[in-house]
Amino acid sequence: MNAAFLVEFPSPEYPVPEGGIPFDWENYEAAQAYYDAVTQKLNAAPDDAFSPSILPLDALIQSILAQ
Repeated sequence: MNAAFLVEFPSPEYPVPEGGIPFDWENYEAAQAYYDAVTQKLNAAPDDAFSPSILPLDALIQSILAQ
């Protein structure tokens, strides 16, 4: 699943935020490794690290029924 989002600095020339994971713009074949690293970082983050809290979003997603 991919989700589009607005970023503070939309250009690859801007620095990666502290604790961020840089994307290798010269090697698109490494995209899966980047996605895996981001997924691991998000999964390791505590629920209260997100603002707003991720708990209401989690509840919303769990309430969606696909038919």
